[in-house]
Amino acid sequence: LKPMWDALVSHSDGGSVFASWQWINHIAEAFSLNPMLLTVSESGRVVAGLPLFTSQQFGLRIAHQPPLTPYTGVIFFPQGSPKEQKLSADEHRILGALLPAVEQKYHRVFFTLSPKITDVRPFVWRGWLVAPRYTYVLRLEEIEQVWVELSSSLRRKIRGEDYYVEERSSASSLISLLRRSYERTRLSPPVPVPLIERLCTELLRDDLLMIFAAVAEDGTTLAERAIIRWSEGKRAYDWLAGANYERNIGNANHILVWHIIQKLAEDGINEFDFLGANTPTIAEFKRQFGGDLRIYFEAKWYRWKWIRMVERVNELIIQRKRKL
Repeated sequence: LKPMWDALVSHSDGGSVFASWQWINHIAEAFSLNPMLLTVSESGRVVAGLPLFTSQQFGLRIAHQPPLTPYTGVIFFPQGSPKEQKLSADEHRILGALLPAVEQKYHRVFFTLSPKITDVRPFVWRGWLVAPRYTYVLRLEEIEQVWVELSSSLRRKIRGEDYYVEERSSASSLISLLRRSYERTRLSPPVPVPLIERLCTELLRDDLLMIFAAVAEDGTTLAERAIIRWSEGKRAYDWLAGANYERNIGNANHILVWHIIQKLAEDGINEFDFLGANTPTIAEFKRQFGGDLRIYFEAKWYRWKWIRMVERVNELIIQRKRKL
């Protein structure tokens, strides 16, 4: 199943590293999760798949998106190059078979679709809650054009300051920055920080992760970013970031990202996904790099309304804690 699945994902327009067998295994092992792969077949050929991570809570069967995994959701494997209306009809037919099966099996379902899937009407028609999210995506085939598309203020920032940028073989410094960031903002990490470090170590070993740091003249690390690189799909993802806010970091993050973009282009990566632009300050930072604004969707389903009500109360409690 593994070779077949990865081949399908790498050739699917909506596939990503986060749907690859390699990523699924890393996440399952790092966080002790139970992965499940649902597929839809027609005439003996797999036409769609849905990776899920399952658990039980208070007797409820839950299918959820795992931590630190931006996209999961349904992946379609079309054959040939049919017309747009045929593709849409095929996807609707496939979802018409897949979604009822998921609803019958689980009490609560949550996943985030790839930005390539923008027609979410089959979810809405079946009563799923669908929410839009946004990200910026850069095409890297022509790095000179990428430079031209940067905002003029960003180009001035890159020219105006000089930091040493280095690639690192360990995640320890990045994890330290992340830990301090969570302590400073009083937010809880999605999973315990030691588990994040363990995952980073495994991803580095498998050559899925690159870590870059911007360093001041005195050797102090000012900012770091962890980039997921998917060679099969020639895509990269801006996965984790940390900054040393005990210092004035200036434009270190801007210069760091520009260095990363150049490095990825040199390595033959064609597309760089910033993985989210859903809060004002983060969206403004990423907008300056001139990528295309893409929409993607979170999809949730609840068998009973009271499950959603309990979840909403928990969300409000978390929001209140963040404001304290």
